[in-house]
Amino acid sequence: MKDYPVSALLKLFSHGQCRFAPRLDTLLTGLAHPAPESKLWSISQKLLKVRNQLSSDEEAVAAILATDKTIRQPWLSVMAGRVKEAGKLSNQDALIQLVTRLDSAAPWVEEALPSASIAPTEFQSLEQQLLGAGVEQSQSLPVITRVLAASAQLTQWQPYPLPELKPLDDTCNPEQNWVSGRLLQLPPFIFSSNHFAAINTDSKQPKMLLQQQKPHSSHGKLADIAATPWSFLLCAIVYAQD
Repeated sequence: MKDYPVSALLKLFSHGQCRFAPRLDTLLTGLAHPAPESKLWSISQKLLKVRNQLSSDEEAVAAILATDKTIRQPWLSVMAGRVKEAGKLSNQDALIQLVTRLDSAAPWVEEALPSASIAPTEFQSLEQQLLGAGVEQSQSLPVITRVLAASAQLTQWQPYPLPELKPLDDTCNPEQNWVSGRLLQLPPFIFSSNHFAAINTDSKQPKMLLQQQKPHSSHGKLADIAATPWSFLLCAIVYAQD
């Protein structure tokens, strides 16, 4: 498990950014926005879309890791074993539902049928951390089904790198800060299962911003407001209504 950047990927979903690391290059290309100047990966709308299809950040991390064939193949073998089990039942509804939930991952499972097995994999500690149990356990079937379906979607995006994002400008330059691709982090007083939200000022060009950690009070109150996305938006709304 040390070889896999689990902590960095969990931070990506919880904080919206994580630092560059060699193993992340292949995993996050096409899934997150690189910021070479600050050596950070920033979460994207694509990852948020997949996260909303899953039950936890841990499942989302597992889906990203499953884009690596060395991890995915043993999981597919177990899933193929479950598919064979379902195929032996007199009632085929379970098999139909399982294949339907696999969605784009169904062809992967079909290819793995010759190696079908319900034996524990070599990634037991990783599975325990991210899925709550080994993938060979019956209780893991719904989870690994969601993870593989999400991973199949992610692999379709990986060949197409997302545009780079420049670091946030401390002088609150809107031309650099409020650009397509950034995320607006929800303020702590809003209860939500999601950490981030997109502001769609234009359906084709969504404008989003990652919340700055601290406003620069030395620049004055107006600069503090401009540096804090939610305060800025509330002020803009009040001004427009007035």
